[in-house]
Amino acid sequence: SGDSTAILQDMTWSAWSAARAVGSGTYMIDACNPSCAAGPVYPVAAVITLSQPVRFCSASGSRWYWSRAVFTYPHGLPKALQGASAPRSPWVFSTLVSAASQSCA
Repeated sequence: SGDSTAILQDMTWSAWSAARAVGSGTYMIDACNPSCAAGPVYPVAAVITLSQPVRFCSASGSRWYWSRAVFTYPHGLPKALQGASAPRSPWVFSTLVSAASQSCA
């Protein structure tokens, strides 16, 4: 995440193509309770699927970016991260999709 409340580490990618990438590793998730600065960080086994690539164009050329990330947890989530406290999934980067569609016009 952009605010360091969720970090992927020790990723192993089992699939990588032009359409999607699938990897497993440890998702370090900050519970942000009582605050993100003081909240405990939980290491959670996770499988991440990246998909819906979009092309972004700039003066230095074009690049492809994943615009969707789906997280699954093969061993479940700790109690502190269940229900309303569960991490968001999927992540959809709609701002990136919009910017990419306008950049290559």
